[in-house]
Amino acid sequence: MIARLRFGEHISDHYWLVADRQVDGKGRQGRAWQSDTGNFTGSAVINLAVGDPAAHSLALVAGCAVHASVAEAVGPIDGVSLKWPNDLLVSNAKLAGILLERHSNVVVIGIGVNLAFAPAIECRATQSLAALGKPTERNHFAENLARQMGHFVTQWRETGLSTILRYWLDNAHQPGAELSIQNGEERISGHYAGLDEQGALLLMLSDGSVKTIYAGDVHLV
Repeated sequence: MIARLRFGEHISDHYWLVADRQVDGKGRQGRAWQSDTGNFTGSAVINLAVGDPAAHSLALVAGCAVHASVAEAVGPIDGVSLKWPNDLLVSNAKLAGILLERHSNVVVIGIGVNLAFAPAIECRATQSLAALGKPTERNHFAENLARQMGHFVTQWRETGLSTILRYWLDNAHQPGAELSIQNGEERISGHYAGLDEQGALLLMLSDGSVKTIYAGDVHLV
């Protein structure tokens, strides 16, 4: 959809493009991402308006929507948690991922959810709903996700980040979890201390100080 936007096409709010297969997708840091029939791979468009919260916080909005959609589709799953800024995990294995791309004042939210199988990712454990004994049909899941995204985007616009942050924090890994963050050549470790009011990650270092993390690859240790 980014290519369509670059060619000047106007795409309306909450427009979704859902693929049956993805053979040349990408994740964070330009990593390759592939997904076959049965999984959910889709993108939604959000046109930014005056007064909207910061665009990067849409990653948290999408995380809330994915978490709620999985719960709606298959019920509670032990060990499910959100990981900053853009993953849904099951016992530290990746179940879903989110990628934001922006063109001018339009944000495209790419979402992949392992419904039927778990693609291999280098140095990362992955999991699928089917392997957990929680199969769900792709189109049914897509309908749930579109509805949940609409709900959370409305909250994001009408109440700011406060409601989004409450949901996200309630469904993230536990405070004090040991994290390692890679940002370019820098690697830093500490303990998860929540999010700030703008949605940035708070990391407690070994000396007791708290560092605000705005970007990076986060790993649960």
